[in-house]
Amino acid sequence: MFSDTSYTSNITQQRIHDTCQGKSSDRLIVFGDSFAAHDINGQGWPDFLSQDMDRCLINYAEHGTSLYYSVQAFFDYFDKDYRPTDIIVFIVTSYTRLPVLHPGAPPVWQGGFLRYIENPKRWFNKKTKKEKYYRDNYQTLNFLATSLCSLQEHRNLYRLFVEFFNKNIGASGLVINAFPETDPAILTLAEISQSEGISVIDDSRVNHLSQDNNQLLTTAVNDYFNCGEFCLEKYWPDIKRETL
Repeated sequence: MFSDTSYTSNITQQRIHDTCQGKSSDRLIVFGDSFAAHDINGQGWPDFLSQDMDRCLINYAEHGTSLYYSVQAFFDYFDKDYRPTDIIVFIVTSYTRLPVLHPGAPPVWQGGFLRYIENPKRWFNKKTKKEKYYRDNYQTLNFLATSLCSLQEHRNLYRLFVEFFNKNIGASGLVINAFPETDPAILTLAEISQSEGISVIDDSRVNHLSQDNNQLLTTAVNDYFNCGEFCLEKYWPDIKRETL
Protein backbone atom coordinates (compact mmCIF):
# COMPACT_ATOMS: atom_id res chain seq x y z
CA MET A 1 0.00 0.00 0.00
CA PHE A 2 1.36 3.42 -0.94
CA SER A 3 1.94 5.92 1.84
CA ASP A 4 -0.13 9.10 1.84
CA THR A 5 2.97 11.09 2.82
CA SER A 6 5.58 9.38 0.65
CA TYR A 7 6.76 12.71 -0.78
CA THR A 8 8.30 13.66 2.55
CA SER A 9 10.78 10.77 2.31
CA ASN A 10 12.94 12.99 0.11
CA ILE A 11 13.63 15.37 2.99
CA THR A 12 13.96 13.07 5.99
CA GLN A 13 17.72 13.67 6.07
CA GLN A 14 17.24 17.42 5.92
CA ARG A 15 19.41 19.72 8.01
CA ILE A 16 17.58 22.87 9.08
CA HIS A 17 19.25 25.96 10.52
CA ASP A 18 16.69 27.47 12.89
CA THR A 19 17.31 30.56 15.00
CA CYS A 20 13.60 30.89 15.79
CA GLN A 21 13.30 27.79 18.01
CA GLY A 22 9.53 28.04 18.21
CA LYS A 23 9.52 31.72 19.18
CA SER A 24 6.61 33.89 18.06
CA SER A 25 8.86 36.50 16.45
CA ASP A 26 8.69 37.36 12.73
CA ARG A 27 10.50 34.84 10.55
CA LEU A 28 12.60 34.72 7.38
CA ILE A 29 12.31 31.34 5.60
CA VAL A 30 14.90 30.31 3.00
CA PHE A 31 14.98 27.39 0.54
CA GLY A 32 17.52 26.37 -2.09
CA ASP A 33 20.95 24.87 -2.66
CA SER A 34 24.48 26.06 -1.81
CA PHE A 35 23.66 29.56 -3.03
CA ALA A 36 21.44 29.83 0.05
CA ALA A 37 22.79 27.22 2.50
CA HIS A 38 23.63 28.27 6.05
CA ASP A 39 27.15 29.38 6.87
CA ILE A 40 28.31 28.27 10.30
CA ASN A 41 29.95 31.66 10.84
CA GLY A 42 26.84 33.58 9.82
CA GLN A 43 28.56 35.30 6.89
CA GLY A 44 26.09 34.45 4.13
CA TRP A 45 23.33 36.65 2.73
CA PRO A 46 20.51 34.73 4.55
CA ASP A 47 22.05 35.66 7.92
CA PHE A 48 22.71 39.23 6.82
CA LEU A 49 19.14 39.52 5.57
CA SER A 50 17.61 38.18 8.78
CA GLN A 51 19.62 40.75 10.72
CA ASP A 52 18.64 43.63 8.44
CA MET A 53 14.97 42.62 8.60
CA ASP A 54 15.10 41.92 12.33
CA ARG A 55 13.63 38.47 11.72
CA CYS A 56 14.77 35.13 13.02
CA LEU A 57 15.94 32.71 10.32
CA ILE A 58 14.81 29.23 9.34
CA ASN A 59 17.02 28.02 6.52
CA TYR A 60 16.02 24.81 4.71
CA ALA A 61 18.64 25.20 1.95
CA GLU A 62 21.10 22.35 1.44
CA HIS A 63 24.24 22.09 -0.68
CA GLY A 64 23.99 20.12 -3.91
CA THR A 65 20.26 19.45 -3.78
CA SER A 66 17.74 19.48 -6.60
CA LEU A 67 14.80 21.74 -7.35
CA TYR A 68 12.54 18.80 -6.52
CA TYR A 69 14.14 18.57 -3.08
CA SER A 70 13.56 22.27 -2.39
CA VAL A 71 9.98 22.13 -3.68
CA GLN A 72 9.23 19.17 -1.39
CA ALA A 73 10.82 20.98 1.55
CA PHE A 74 8.71 24.05 0.77
CA PHE A 75 5.44 22.13 0.67
CA ASP A 76 6.31 20.25 3.85
CA TYR A 77 6.84 23.64 5.53
CA PHE A 78 3.77 25.17 3.88
CA ASP A 79 1.50 22.35 5.08
CA LYS A 80 2.85 22.20 8.64
CA ASP A 81 4.43 25.48 9.69
CA TYR A 82 3.54 28.35 7.33
CA ARG A 83 2.56 31.66 8.89
CA PRO A 84 1.09 34.54 6.84
CA THR A 85 3.65 36.87 8.43
CA ASP A 86 6.61 34.84 7.10
CA ILE A 87 8.96 36.27 4.49
CA ILE A 88 10.14 33.54 2.10
CA VAL A 89 13.09 33.48 -0.31
CA PHE A 90 13.33 30.48 -2.64
CA ILE A 91 16.50 29.86 -4.69
CA VAL A 92 16.05 27.76 -7.85
CA THR A 93 18.98 25.44 -8.51
CA SER A 94 20.32 23.71 -11.64
CA TYR A 95 18.52 20.92 -13.47
CA THR A 96 21.64 18.72 -13.21
CA ARG A 97 20.67 17.24 -9.84
CA LEU A 98 19.05 13.89 -9.12
CA PRO A 99 15.53 14.50 -7.79
CA VAL A 100 15.63 11.73 -5.18
CA LEU A 101 18.03 9.22 -3.66
CA HIS A 102 17.61 6.03 -1.67
CA PRO A 103 16.43 6.39 1.96
CA GLY A 104 19.38 7.25 4.17
CA ALA A 105 21.54 8.75 1.42
CA PRO A 106 22.51 12.35 2.24
CA PRO A 107 20.62 14.86 0.05
CA VAL A 108 23.91 16.62 -0.75
CA TRP A 109 24.77 13.64 -2.98
CA GLN A 110 22.01 14.62 -5.43
CA GLY A 111 24.38 17.07 -7.10
CA GLY A 112 27.37 14.86 -7.84
CA PHE A 113 26.14 11.91 -9.86
CA LEU A 114 26.14 13.51 -13.31
CA ARG A 115 29.75 14.60 -12.82
CA TYR A 116 30.56 11.07 -11.64
CA ILE A 117 29.26 9.38 -14.78
CA GLU A 118 30.99 11.96 -17.00
CA ASN A 119 34.43 11.42 -15.50
CA PRO A 120 34.64 9.16 -12.41
CA LYS A 121 38.42 9.35 -12.09
CA ARG A 122 38.54 13.14 -12.11
CA TRP A 123 35.75 13.85 -9.63
CA PHE A 124 35.86 10.87 -7.32
CA ASN A 125 39.37 9.49 -7.20
CA LYS A 126 39.06 8.75 -3.48
CA LYS A 127 37.17 5.73 -2.21
CA THR A 128 34.50 7.73 -0.44
CA LYS A 129 31.06 6.63 0.77
CA LYS A 130 29.55 8.80 -1.94
CA GLU A 131 31.53 7.12 -4.70
CA LYS A 132 30.61 3.69 -3.34
CA TYR A 133 26.94 4.67 -3.28
CA TYR A 134 27.12 5.88 -6.89
CA ARG A 135 28.93 2.75 -7.98
CA ASP A 136 26.64 0.32 -6.11
CA ASN A 137 23.48 2.02 -7.38
CA TYR A 138 24.70 3.06 -10.80
CA GLN A 139 21.88 1.54 -12.87
CA THR A 140 19.09 3.04 -10.76
CA LEU A 141 20.72 6.46 -10.50
CA ASN A 142 21.55 6.53 -14.19
CA PHE A 143 17.90 5.74 -14.98
CA LEU A 144 16.80 8.65 -12.78
CA ALA A 145 19.36 10.94 -14.37
CA THR A 146 18.45 10.12 -17.96
CA SER A 147 14.70 10.07 -17.27
CA LEU A 148 14.20 13.06 -14.99
CA CYS A 149 17.25 15.33 -15.21
CA SER A 150 16.19 17.11 -18.37
CA LEU A 151 16.00 20.84 -18.84
CA GLN A 152 12.38 20.64 -19.94
CA GLU A 153 11.36 18.65 -16.83
CA HIS A 154 13.15 21.25 -14.73
CA ARG A 155 11.46 24.19 -16.43
CA ASN A 156 8.04 22.54 -16.16
CA LEU A 157 8.44 21.99 -12.42
CA TYR A 158 9.73 25.55 -12.05
CA ARG A 159 6.72 27.02 -13.87
CA LEU A 160 4.22 25.01 -11.84
CA PHE A 161 5.92 25.86 -8.57
CA VAL A 162 6.20 29.60 -9.31
CA GLU A 163 2.50 29.73 -10.19
CA PHE A 164 1.58 28.20 -6.81
CA PHE A 165 4.13 30.32 -4.97
CA ASN A 166 2.97 33.61 -6.45
CA LYS A 167 -0.69 32.78 -5.87
CA ASN A 168 -0.29 31.67 -2.25
CA ILE A 169 2.71 33.67 -1.01
CA GLY A 170 2.51 36.75 -3.21
CA ALA A 171 4.52 39.82 -2.21
CA SER A 172 5.75 38.06 0.94
CA GLY A 173 7.93 35.77 -1.17
CA LEU A 174 10.69 35.99 -3.75
CA VAL A 175 11.99 33.37 -6.19
CA ILE A 176 15.59 33.85 -7.41
CA ASN A 177 17.26 31.77 -10.13
CA ALA A 178 20.72 30.48 -9.33
CA PHE A 179 21.51 29.21 -12.84
CA PRO A 180 20.74 30.75 -16.24
CA GLU A 181 19.21 27.70 -17.91
CA THR A 182 16.00 28.09 -15.90
CA ASP A 183 15.25 31.50 -17.42
CA PRO A 184 17.92 32.74 -19.85
CA ALA A 185 16.37 36.21 -19.96
CA ILE A 186 17.56 37.29 -16.51
CA LEU A 187 20.85 37.59 -14.63
CA THR A 188 21.46 34.79 -12.14
CA LEU A 189 23.52 34.11 -9.04
CA ALA A 190 25.87 31.72 -10.84
CA GLU A 191 26.76 34.42 -13.34
CA ILE A 192 27.49 36.87 -10.53
CA SER A 193 29.64 34.24 -8.84
CA GLN A 194 31.56 33.38 -12.01
CA SER A 195 32.15 37.05 -12.80
CA GLU A 196 34.61 36.95 -9.90
CA GLY A 197 36.68 34.40 -11.81
CA ILE A 198 35.88 31.27 -9.80
CA SER A 199 33.97 28.25 -11.11
CA VAL A 200 30.99 27.29 -8.97
CA ILE A 201 32.18 23.67 -8.95
CA ASP A 202 35.48 24.62 -7.30
CA ASP A 203 34.09 27.45 -5.18
CA SER A 204 34.22 27.12 -1.39
CA ARG A 205 33.14 30.70 -0.68
CA VAL A 206 30.01 31.30 1.39
CA ASN A 207 27.03 30.95 -0.98
CA HIS A 208 29.57 31.09 -3.86
CA LEU A 209 29.86 34.86 -3.47
CA SER A 210 32.42 37.30 -2.13
CA GLN A 211 31.47 39.02 1.11
CA ASP A 212 30.77 42.22 -0.82
CA ASN A 213 28.40 40.37 -3.15
CA ASN A 214 26.71 38.60 -0.24
CA GLN A 215 26.08 42.03 1.21
CA LEU A 216 24.88 43.40 -2.13
CA LEU A 217 22.49 40.49 -2.61
CA THR A 218 21.16 41.19 0.88
CA THR A 219 20.48 44.77 -0.20
CA ALA A 220 18.79 43.67 -3.43
CA VAL A 221 16.45 41.26 -1.62
CA ASN A 222 15.71 43.73 1.17
CA ASP A 223 14.91 46.42 -1.39
CA TYR A 224 12.44 44.07 -3.07
CA PHE A 225 10.48 43.52 0.13
CA ASN A 226 10.51 47.26 0.81
CA CYS A 227 9.84 48.53 -2.72
CA GLY A 228 8.40 45.60 -4.69
CA GLU A 229 11.02 45.50 -7.46
CA PHE A 230 13.68 42.83 -7.97
CA CYS A 231 16.25 42.98 -10.76
CA LEU A 232 19.78 41.70 -10.25
CA GLU A 233 20.95 43.66 -13.29
CA LYS A 234 20.28 46.85 -11.36
CA TYR A 235 22.87 45.90 -8.73
CA TRP A 236 25.39 44.24 -11.07
CA PRO A 237 25.12 46.36 -14.25
CA ASP A 238 28.64 45.60 -15.47
CA ILE A 239 28.31 41.82 -15.81
CA LYS A 240 28.39 40.83 -19.46
CA ARG A 241 26.14 37.88 -20.06
CA GLU A 242 26.88 35.10 -22.52
CA THR A 243 24.28 34.27 -25.13
CA LEU A 244 22.43 31.17 -23.96
